[in-house]
Amino acid sequence: MRLARALVIMVAVLTCVIVSTPSHAQQFSLDPLSPTVPPLALYLTVPPCGLGAPFSPAGDIMALGPPLIVIPSGPAGCGLGLGAPGNVNAFSSGLGPAAGFPLPPGGVGFAFSVDAFATGDLLGAACSPFPPFAGAFPPDVGSEAGDLTIGGTSDAEADVFANWAGPAAPLPAAAPLPGTMPHTQIGDGNALAAPPFLFPPVPPGAGLVEPGPGGDNVDAVDISAPLGAIDFTGPDGIPDVNVYFSLDGATAGPAAGAAPGDVLTAIGGGFGVYAPAGALGLVPGDDVDALYVTDFVPPAGAFGPGDTLLFSLAPGSPSTLGGADCSIGYPIGEGQILTDPASCCAFGFPFLGCCAPAAPPCLVSDAGAFDLWDGPACGVNPAGAPEDNIDGLDLLPGPVPPPATVVPTAGPAPTPTPTFTAAPTPTFTPPAAATCTFVPPPAGPTPTPGNAKAGNKCQRTIAKEVSKFVKAKLKILDKCHASMLKDKSPDPGPGSGMRLAACLGDPTTAAKLASAASKTTAKIAGKCGGANKTCGDFDADEELPGDLGFDATCPSFEGSCAAAIADCDDLATCVDCIADAAIDQSMVLYYDAMIDVTVGSAINKCQLTIGKETTKYFLAKEKLLLKCKDAHLKGKHTDVCPDVTAPAGSVAEKTAVKIAKAESKKITKICKSCGGASKTCDATVTLVNPGGPVSIPGVASGDDLLPAAIGFPASCTGVTLPPVPGRPATPCAGAVSTLADLVTCVDCVTEFKADCIDAAARPQFTTYPCECR
Repeated sequence: MRLARALVIMVAVLTCVIVSTPSHAQQFSLDPLSPTVPPLALYLTVPPCGLGAPFSPAGDIMALGPPLIVIPSGPAGCGLGLGAPGNVNAFSSGLGPAAGFPLPPGGVGFAFSVDAFATGDLLGAACSPFPPFAGAFPPDVGSEAGDLTIGGTSDAEADVFANWAGPAAPLPAAAPLPGTMPHTQIGDGNALAAPPFLFPPVPPGAGLVEPGPGGDNVDAVDISAPLGAIDFTGPDGIPDVNVYFSLDGATAGPAAGAAPGDVLTAIGGGFGVYAPAGALGLVPGDDVDALYVTDFVPPAGAFGPGDTLLFSLAPGSPSTLGGADCSIGYPIGEGQILTDPASCCAFGFPFLGCCAPAAPPCLVSDAGAFDLWDGPACGVNPAGAPEDNIDGLDLLPGPVPPPATVVPTAGPAPTPTPTFTAAPTPTFTPPAAATCTFVPPPAGPTPTPGNAKAGNKCQRTIAKEVSKFVKAKLKILDKCHASMLKDKSPDPGPGSGMRLAACLGDPTTAAKLASAASKTTAKIAGKCGGANKTCGDFDADEELPGDLGFDATCPSFEGSCAAAIADCDDLATCVDCIADAAIDQSMVLYYDAMIDVTVGSAINKCQLTIGKETTKYFLAKEKLLLKCKDAHLKGKHTDVCPDVTAPAGSVAEKTAVKIAKAESKKITKICKSCGGASKTCDATVTLVNPGGPVSIPGVASGDDLLPAAIGFPASCTGVTLPPVPGRPATPCAGAVSTLADLVTCVDCVTEFKADCIDAAARPQFTTYPCECR
């Protein structure tokens, strides 16, 4: 058994992590028997999820020390949206570093929590019944378990640990056993030393009750997301990004109508199934009790190829009672990290075989690889468990940046609108590309009944205020990201949305963004809400969305934001949601994978130029579109912009040409900064722009900075530019291996985001493209 396990241990041996106190907040849920109940005054929420939300210690997501309620479990419309109490025994913010495949890329490691029966690996002392004397690297699970094995106390279940290795880690007191990866404590329940052995605690404490038995048990943990990144528009307790969780066997059915092996996702106070148990290779009764998710590939909230889902199973799950992994036939246990069978062959290790889609789960790593107890290797553990149970899971960024070939194509898309209802299947189903057909735009502004002048002012205000919001958010986020690359503010490093999450979680940045969104809503209400400047009271002079050219439902943007539009507040929420998601995703593309380099170096200057110049182009195009369409609404012309096929000198043609000019300027500046001594891209960059083809000649000098050296995804985001006059539907997806590829990618994706925002905010001129949905 030990030899069989060695194959799996190889996976963990290659996984490296820096051991330090996490810079992000520890967010967690507790086992139902935990005694901690945070005072009501410590809720980090306001109505409808504040004091009116019933406290559910096993279902609420809390932050450390003293415990604060971050995301309540329910009721419907609040927090996770659960209609009945439930035990959240697995949780992931979805904002962790990119694991990518093959796993590991050399720059991530695991953080984990254990249950009250964990003792740590006893092999270090020849299967001694006293775990504290076995571990060579305290504080660890063994030392924190105290004298549990002889009926005493334990601190381990309230703590968080991490495996480690590599040059950035401290040297161990003794060499680890061959084929194993030792672990150490990175978070302590109460920041006090564990009796009776008094190993140094690891602050900060989570404000929990220790020791056990009878103490707190952390049974779901996430340390990837900065506090506020999940609920970034304000502490209302409603997640503004997709978060992921699972419920235990006792409460999954009553609370959610879901199986304990289903992975659920919540956003905006509602939830749905992200990945059903069957897709993970699980059988009825299996209970997911540790979880890590990065939802890379649109649509958001639906599990599919390219997404990363790692999990562990609770003791007693049928698959742990005789089941075997689909790759090498190794017995499945509660101390193992697993993934879905469809992802197994993507790991790429020679000894791992590919699995059929309907096969059992695929083994990623094993308890013994983390220096945890693995009963089959040494008899039976004194606490009676076959192996230590991993009941909380996260990934940590390590010292080595992931190679560009394993960077995903998209990051999470924060959207503040509820999009889920309880359902056994993923809510989002994007239309197939073949269903996208070009629909001619409307001839002009939709007539408004009653007071046409007031309706026209309302339309113009919506267009202007959305443009102002786009300008404000782009500038705020660009400045925040650039500050990280200049070492002027803390930088979490490359990862799936890590820099974006840090910006959104920064109090100053979050306040500026909230202010910009609030101004948009207030201005729209002022011009569209009638004499009392109030939306939703439906008085006689309030402008109704349908009369302004808007549909009754917000158009879905890459699977998000689809909510009812009944009044002008809903309308503002809709367009802000689409702009939010589009800009956030753009920032992830521009900055997320950028590697850490010396400030002021050629690579650093290139990185900053990519973000700066692409942001400037985004702003320039938005300004030109607004100017043209506002003039149309004012009755100064009847053109629909941009249109390079329109008569020469017309507003539509001139707008298209100006957009192409702005695009050429952006290309030239990026090539100048990143093109080496020649200050030119090696290859000619040719783009299909609404203003006609844009082509910047290249000079094959061979001195370009390559995307991998800069830190840029190896493949471009898989979106498709909607067709407009002078430009056919154009897919952005493709390999990014040269500087010209990089320029083409950021251009294409920026065009896509800008066009979708424009179509959503100004429906009088443009039929909302199905490519944006």
